[in-house]
Amino acid sequence: MFKKFFSRKKSAPRPLAEIPDQTVELVPDREEEPSFDEARLAHPLRVFEQYNANKRDFLYDQLPHRKKLVYDLIPLLIHIQADDLLPARDACKISPCGVYGFEITPLIAQGFAEAFPGRSLPAMKSRPVLDPSLPVKSISLIGSLGSIAQNSKSDFDYWICIEGDTFSRESRLYFEEKLRAIDQWADTFGGAEVHCFPLDLVKVRRNDFGSAGGESSGTAQGKILKEEFYRSLTLVCGQVPLWWAMPPGVSDQEYSSLSALAAKSKRIDASRLVDMGNVYNISLGEFYGAAIWQINKTIGSPFKSVLKMALLEEYMINHGSKGLLADDLKSRLLANENDANYLDPYVIMFQRASDYLVENNRLDDLDLLRRSLYLKAGAQLSLADHRRADLPRKKQVMVNLIRNWGWNHKMVEKLNDYHHWSSREAQRFSDEINRFVLKTYKRVTKELASQKQESDLKISQRDLTVLGRKLYIFFSERTNKISSIKSVIEDPPALSSLTIQPRLDSPRSKVWDAYRGFLSRDAVEAGQGWEKMLASSPYLTELLTWLVTNKLYDESTSINLNAGAGRLATHCTVPDLQNLLRQIKEFFPNLKLSEIKEDDLLSKPKLVRMFLVINLDETDRADGLVETGLIYQNSWGEVFFKGFSRSDDGIKIGRDFVRKHFAYDPVGLMTRFKVFMPERHFKKSLGPRLNKYFGTKIVS
Repeated sequence: MFKKFFSRKKSAPRPLAEIPDQTVELVPDREEEPSFDEARLAHPLRVFEQYNANKRDFLYDQLPHRKKLVYDLIPLLIHIQADDLLPARDACKISPCGVYGFEITPLIAQGFAEAFPGRSLPAMKSRPVLDPSLPVKSISLIGSLGSIAQNSKSDFDYWICIEGDTFSRESRLYFEEKLRAIDQWADTFGGAEVHCFPLDLVKVRRNDFGSAGGESSGTAQGKILKEEFYRSLTLVCGQVPLWWAMPPGVSDQEYSSLSALAAKSKRIDASRLVDMGNVYNISLGEFYGAAIWQINKTIGSPFKSVLKMALLEEYMINHGSKGLLADDLKSRLLANENDANYLDPYVIMFQRASDYLVENNRLDDLDLLRRSLYLKAGAQLSLADHRRADLPRKKQVMVNLIRNWGWNHKMVEKLNDYHHWSSREAQRFSDEINRFVLKTYKRVTKELASQKQESDLKISQRDLTVLGRKLYIFFSERTNKISSIKSVIEDPPALSSLTIQPRLDSPRSKVWDAYRGFLSRDAVEAGQGWEKMLASSPYLTELLTWLVTNKLYDESTSINLNAGAGRLATHCTVPDLQNLLRQIKEFFPNLKLSEIKEDDLLSKPKLVRMFLVINLDETDRADGLVETGLIYQNSWGEVFFKGFSRSDDGIKIGRDFVRKHFAYDPVGLMTRFKVFMPERHFKKSLGPRLNKYFGTKIVS
């Protein structure tokens, strides 16, 4: 039966015009029939070649122009010295360079001229293109790129595979600095969020992905991460993972035997393959760390996390009885090579998870899974799309799915508009996702305990602490802490306009409310603002801080201030609010959890920044401190607020902070401590008194 793999007429691959050909070379030898095992290796490689070519075409077609240039030029920047192109000039001079199989194509040359105008293409070293001693063995993308889940905000997560023992400690550090410079260039030039992960193949083969810093999952995911890589990878340049030459579901022993066969085969060019290790027999203990990691990812990628958490549960509860998805994908490709045009890693993940939920009659969770896939794909289907026969691949896939689900167009339109949902609608959906993810985590934990596999945990204590504290930061609600919306909307845009209006909570107590959009006082009092209400606070400064930390405000946001009469009167002005909002935004860096340093997360939180807001809502006739708002941030990135009325406790706390940390550091004081007072008459007398109190000029 294996003769037909070589005699079958191969369907022509789709044209790769702009994309360099990195196919796997099969060395022809017509004098000998291939051995049974060599044929088992040759067929998957040929199928992978077609599948990867289709993925690259699909990936590339969906990118906007500048991101296309980023995609084309990153292999070039890794391949060459690039010291006159990237900010890390010294590191680029010393860093190892050279990518196996890389060649400059006309498209890359054209992209280089556009990205670096006036620069000449660097001269290529005279080493052979297929020189196995080149330091970078392969460059691949992992994740949603190349699938229906690719959208305008998808990250470029590159796995840069190297043989770590050929790098000195110094050269490895310079190489990592160069990769960070490439990430920075991609963001600045193309608006692309790029993460280049340098991976030591020796460690990858034993499923060691370092510590859970930044975007890395560290020990939280080992074989599970590798399985996702094999399932979702798009090979950009370099050697093909040896795993893709293996039949589906091979044991570690079979993998080793076939690996040895490939190394001495006369029919397969083993130098075109890179051994990243097998994926087989994932233990229960590994799913716990993966679940912890995935809950963390819910914070920035909620829809993807719903799909992955459901898959993790299926793997664990069914004890892998249905096999790994990566093997399932490979089996389906080998059974029908024409499926290379249609099989999608996100769709097969969804299918496995949805089948599991149907089997367990969890229809509410199934509905959430479907909505999450639709929103992750970002297909934005219209009514006309259901009638067209020439739809792009992503839309065609989603049209077929929602027909099977029985959705009507009213539901599709509602999801299409999710960026404009009311605060309450977004919060309800957020709560639904958080409940699902946390319930799934509890099921995984319970299954682990029932199998008495706690001792088999693969996640390190360090990573467990880091990831656990990230969850604590995001989900905990503590005294004085500024709450977070926990929105399902990934990177929601700031509001174009908002209304701020006071009301009486009791005869003597004033409360400030914030609303989405422009509303008149009469409209609010008539109850028309109920669906648009965002937040409330007895302190105006706290409300403004909440708007900034939840990214609802930026410099383009227009502000409507509805003051009233009597106790609802305010002496604050719109320019005061705009000025204070801008200063709060500039003073408090809005850190992603991935940007918080591990060492900070492993230590107790420390107070690092403080901002005093004095007499924001007071009349010109105010003499002395009437109201003080104290905003402060700790080393975990959390922001807190405490208000003081007719008390000097707030400025006492500020003075203690200044004396303790900045008595001999006036430069540090300028970036870590700030006082705001509106431009009113009382500032002339109160400002000098405060400067004298603090012993330095804090009010200008």
